[in-house]
Amino acid sequence: MPFWRMCRKSEPRVPFPTIPMVASWWTPIMTLQLSRLLVAVVLKNGSMATHLILTKRASPMNWRDPEDITSKKAMQFAWKAYEQYAFGMDEIKPETMQGANGWGGFGTTLVDSLDTLWLMGMKEEFDRARDWVRDSLNNNRNRMVSFFETTIRSLGGLLAAYDWSGDDVFLEKAHDLGGRLFKAIENNPLGIAYGQVNLESGHTHNIPWTGDNAITAEFGTVQIEFRMLARLTGNEDFKTKSEKMFQILKDMNPPHGLYPYFVKNSGSAPSFSNQKLTFGAMGDSFYEYMLKVWLQGGRTEDMYREMYDKSIQGMHDELLQVSSPSGLVFIADKNSGHLDTKMDHLVCFMGGLLALG
Repeated sequence: MPFWRMCRKSEPRVPFPTIPMVASWWTPIMTLQLSRLLVAVVLKNGSMATHLILTKRASPMNWRDPEDITSKKAMQFAWKAYEQYAFGMDEIKPETMQGANGWGGFGTTLVDSLDTLWLMGMKEEFDRARDWVRDSLNNNRNRMVSFFETTIRSLGGLLAAYDWSGDDVFLEKAHDLGGRLFKAIENNPLGIAYGQVNLESGHTHNIPWTGDNAITAEFGTVQIEFRMLARLTGNEDFKTKSEKMFQILKDMNPPHGLYPYFVKNSGSAPSFSNQKLTFGAMGDSFYEYMLKVWLQGGRTEDMYREMYDKSIQGMHDELLQVSSPSGLVFIADKNSGHLDTKMDHLVCFMGGLLALG
């Protein structure tokens, strides 16, 4: 029996309500607790759709469990420091208690935390952050930013905040930002996004240290956000052109469904330019989005599920190892056909992904 079938229920693939799932990446201190929350939602409601359907606005969660209360207090502590010392800046440096703008200078921590504030019932804090977005967030930045990081953190954060609250200010800002970021895809004649984009001029290029290459986990981890933006704005280009990058990768058809993390996005056609296979850095979230895009589309778009199933079977056959003498199962890397028997810390997301799949 294929490995992926052992990791999921045997059930027919039937459509269910479309999920406007947005990858707004939680503040690190909340990752574990919000994973528990998600599991609780799934167990209680039988699917992930209940709290994520666009047309059914949700109220903040009722935090009663002692562990949940402890986590909320941790968030309140962290947010209070950010609001006091770095409000509106990209991040706070905990040792010096100073703000820093290393991610574009448009409130990355604030925008990335909006949905967490909402979920935790931190209404006053959410409202102050919302007012900052309305009055001070300016996406017209004359600087190069990461297409990937800005999409998952800023665009995803705005879309998630709109999805939870229904406040149009978040959608307006998301539409503006998404249009600027989208130049990274539109400007490449092969359809594989460049790694960096100037939000004011629309100038694009690859990340300098990658040369002529795009990173698989970067251009393969923006589809959820742009598909949702297309749905909300009616601009189908956001959907079709972001999805095209998945189709291109599928057509390249690497052995075992395992994708090297460098793809040359210049010349006559895209091609793999290294032989490093990993579920860690630069490969990780591409495999995550195979499954989540399928879920977002109501489990009806078979290509994404088939890509996921093939890659998970490939991971099992090619990369899954058992340590000695402890007997611990881990997912190794492969370099040019040779196993590298270490597990990148970013691979730790795979337990949750396998459970979800």
